Order: sequence, then structure tokens, then C-alpha cells
Amino acid sequence: MTSSLLALNSPELTIMQRKRDSEMLRDLVLALTVKPDSKRGLAQYLSEQFDKNHDLDTIYRMMNKLQERIPKIKELCFKNTLALILNKQVSLGGYLQ
Repeated sequence: MTSSLLALNSPELTIMQRKRDSEMLRDLVLALTVKPDSKRGLAQYLSEQFDKNHDLDTIYRMMNKLQERIPKIKELCFKNTLALILNKQVSLGGYLQ
């Protein structure tokens, strides 16, 4: 588990450059898994439930930055998922050699 955490914190896996944006992205993704909602709804949920106050305009700006990085995010998700599968040696019906 430690090696996975180290790999996820490596510079090549950085999606957002600013720590504040990374923390906001983490908060939004975690909130979305629990309560799918609009950006405004997520901001309200995070504020009410976890005392995490993210300005709605800042959320929209961060999401615009994120939009530009979608190809990189897809590539990183694929590479990390594949690495996890190969490390666990999960059988995929012979599709991986």
C-alpha cells in the first residue's frame, strides 16, 4: 500500500499545480462519490457537513483548469489502473500477457 501512495504523490501524477486546487478537487471528488450533485450543491454539502468552505466561483475556475487536463487524467487513470491490475496479477480472461 505504501508504494501505491508514493506513486500517487509523484510529480508526474500532479493534476493541479496549486495545493489549494488539489485539495478542492479531492473534496469535490469525495463529495461526488457520496452525494452526486451540482457544483453549487457540492459546495453547500461540503460546507454543512464538513465545514469545508470553497467559494463557488473558485470551484468553477478550478473546473475550467481541470477541463484542459482531461487527456492527462485519462492517461494517468489508465496507467495506474493497469499497474494495480498487474501488481495484483488479476486474471482478465487472458487479455493481459
